[in-house]
Amino acid sequence: MNMKSTSFIVSVGVGVIMLLLAWFGILSPLGEISALRSARTDAQVSAQIKQQQLQNLASTKSNLDTLLAKEKGLTGLFWQRTNQLALLTTLEQTASSAGVQSEVTLSDIPAGTDAIEVPITLTVRGTWPAVLAELRALEKLRPLLFVDSVNVQASGANAVSASITAKTLWL
Repeated sequence: MNMKSTSFIVSVGVGVIMLLLAWFGILSPLGEISALRSARTDAQVSAQIKQQQLQNLASTKSNLDTLLAKEKGLTGLFWQRTNQLALLTTLEQTASSAGVQSEVTLSDIPAGTDAIEVPITLTVRGTWPAVLAELRALEKLRPLLFVDSVNVQASGANAVSASITAKTLWL
């Protein structure tokens, strides 16, 4: 082989080696750049998911606060099962304030139930204006008392007797 051929082969060999070095030298950073881009995209998607979760939590908290406020409002409208004495006392106070005599009968409350209707029978005696004042007081009573029927009968001079059938809800 002559010197020119050898020189050419060496030049080609060095060129191939340089191309290989350049190729691997460029590909390695390109691979790292691609991995970094992929990691950045994954982080952005993860951040978007977390942001959506935070928005959902904030919305849920807001809804829960609203529901709790509504529950407090509803609780104030109904008698609590443990407050039977308070109901009887309130009914007697309204009767006394109206100036009528009263008898109250509560039906038994079944055990193990959550919200139930409790029938009440109330008999009041007094003057017509006093009985009417009692009916108006029952109508405005809080917690709620639902009057189903009222039967009024004269019971002597200037006196009437009213039998009131009502119900309330226990929580």
